[in-house]
Amino acid sequence: MINTKHLAFELTSTKGLDREENSDITMLFRLENSVLVVMLDISTKHPIPIKDFGAALHHEMTIKLAELSDTLSPSLLLQVFNQTRQILREHFKYGSAACLIAFISISKVWGFTAGDVRLGKVTDAKNQSEIPPIYNWYTPVHSTANIFAAFEEKMKLKPDRHILTRCLRINRSFKPEYFEFDCEQNETLIVATDGFWCELTEAKYPRFFAKPEACTNDDCTALILNIGQLFSEQWISIQQKNLFITEIIEKRQ
Repeated sequence: MINTKHLAFELTSTKGLDREENSDITMLFRLENSVLVVMLDISTKHPIPIKDFGAALHHEMTIKLAELSDTLSPSLLLQVFNQTRQILREHFKYGSAACLIAFISISKVWGFTAGDVRLGKVTDAKNQSEIPPIYNWYTPVHSTANIFAAFEEKMKLKPDRHILTRCLRINRSFKPEYFEFDCEQNETLIVATDGFWCELTEAKYPRFFAKPEACTNDDCTALILNIGQLFSEQWISIQQKNLFITEIIEKRQ
């Protein structure tokens, strides 16, 4: 179980009841005036050794991001990620994962997604504690339950929801879908795996954050990001099996 709290973000992640280990990976890279988030949900059918893969991906991404002389653009970010994937192919011959990569600035969010990790906004109903927050998901779901259509609430119970039509495959080209939307300094974002947004009802979200414990069959991970706080102070670097936090600002100067 992970419950990491910071002024800028809060990550909560629990192992699924049907899982031997938590196979969700979250990475945060703080760049100059922006934050890069990578969240992976490793497949149980086509697994990747999570401990080794997470460390290797974080290591290679840190090197590539530190070497950049230009501001990240969508094409440059996809190039960096594909170069990293090519390097990892030498060590990991197979395996797949749902994957979301998000670039967050003070006024814009854009990135790439393949699978069923989702990103959205949390509206706190004007801080009225008796009214639960509203979760609006902005990124698509790529599953056989919703081919050629937007994902709907009723599809959560479909058996083929777990069959992904797009994902990160180590031994194949990466073909994610691009997303982009505006944001404001006072807004809150959320990035989550399907164990959170699909297996939990919204009524159970507050309890999950308040008292994290295994409560879903799948691994359950949710990252809350307070945009106004993301660039206000230094971060503490963390390197764990499921969580990696790195500040790249000084390395790029």
